[in-house]
Amino acid sequence: MAFSRENANAESEFESATKHYLLKYEKLTPIVYTSVRENGVQLTIRYLCHPHARRGSSEYFWEEILTAFSENPLIHFAYPTQRFISNPITQPGQDQP
Repeated sequence: MAFSRENANAESEFESATKHYLLKYEKLTPIVYTSVRENGVQLTIRYLCHPHARRGSSEYFWEEILTAFSENPLIHFAYPTQRFISNPITQPGQDQP
């Protein structure tokens, strides 16, 4: 799979940069963080990839996740909504709008 090769290349480049710039990251494994938000659960994915492949790899992950979610009838997406109700108060003797 091309994605695995890209990941291996990104990890190799990251290790080179770590040595060159004295960066110290011990865990390079992908991880999904979950947090509860006002309107549902937020998923944040941390993974290693080549900077030029970030958009494509992000797209790949989220498409796979959304496909898996759509196959499960117990999962519903939360999103903020607002309702505006217009009911002007009229004074006695005034015409209705």
